[in-house]
Amino acid sequence: ARLGEDRMNAMIGHGTSHLKFSIKLYRKQMLRGGLFLHEHPASASSWRDEDMMRLMREKGVHDVEGDMCRYGMTSRDRDGGGLVKKRTGFLTNCIELAQALERKCEGNHRHVHLEDGRAKAAAEYPDDLCKVILEGLRTYYKRRRRYEEFEDMMNFELDIANDENDEETGLYNMCCEEEVH
Repeated sequence: ARLGEDRMNAMIGHGTSHLKFSIKLYRKQMLRGGLFLHEHPASASSWRDEDMMRLMREKGVHDVEGDMCRYGMTSRDRDGGGLVKKRTGFLTNCIELAQALERKCEGNHRHVHLEDGRAKAAAEYPDDLCKVILEGLRTYYKRRRRYEEFEDMMNFELDIANDENDEETGLYNMCCEEEVH
């Protein structure tokens, strides 16, 4: 079923508002000496947003691309199971994260294409991607001799994940109700 033009425009408007809000949070993180990581499909129009392009040009901000097959993303098609390429863009102010996430397909396997309803399942991060992100953060904190901060952050993040793990009560909605409505 195709979306009507009004519904599509409303979705785009909501997505744009969410992107602008996220960029504001990234800037606040940078101002306080914190880190941020943004992820979106490499072909997404959000990378061409004026505010996003401005952020990408800032000193200390790194944009890289990686293929989800390198992180173990899989799906099934009529030929069976296989890896999903899904080229993904990452933006961060942490060079260790950027270096860890820049993984391109080596071309030694077949790919399942995200069509016929398979794209929705590919929105979930594979475990290997999460591990790579955590390893990048661990490297960042170790290089700066701030490993205790990493452990404290992980405990805090796990508490949030346990409390705020559904769309209705997620951190974005909780923090910015005025942005959502």
